[in-house]
Amino acid sequence: MHPLCQESVQALLTGELTRTRRAAPEDLDAVNAMHARCTVESVIGRYRAPRFGIRPAEWARLTDPATGSSWIAEHLGEPGRAIAVAHLAHTGRDGVRELGLLVQDDWQYRGLGTALAQHAVRHGWHTGCHTVVITTGAHNGAMRSIAHRLGAGAPIRTVGELEFTVPLAGYDEQPYPDACFTAP
Repeated sequence: MHPLCQESVQALLTGELTRTRRAAPEDLDAVNAMHARCTVESVIGRYRAPRFGIRPAEWARLTDPATGSSWIAEHLGEPGRAIAVAHLAHTGRDGVRELGLLVQDDWQYRGLGTALAQHAVRHGWHTGCHTVVITTGAHNGAMRSIAHRLGAGAPIRTVGELEFTVPLAGYDEQPYPDACFTAP
């Protein structure tokens, strides 16, 4: 893994600092507590179904490097309290990963989701991923915006869902700043 994408600090649009780090199996309680602080609308935006937690077996898979990578974001003033989570899961197709993202409601619209998505995609690029797929509800405007910021083209539309494809060819030359930088 590229060393810059193991841990980073982001300055959000509001000036607050958050730390993004690799998620570990022992983070399950913090991640489930964050799910409980999210509204039904946010959870449905992520999972397209109302659910308020991740089962231990599922979290073990999401944090196992053999099946994907996960990160949590924390406010620098509250270490150990997850405020966002991202997953870059293997799809079974060589070089293709699927991005999943959930940001706690009171942390949305500050740039955290975009920074976390960029962090995950940068990791994917450094580990041989050539394409990131994002599937989201058709009404999830925040995720649609993030997909476009990452360089996705027009989505494939299905009933109530959109599937975006983000090609990572030339990713290092993308015009937006790298979300991965060394923590202070």
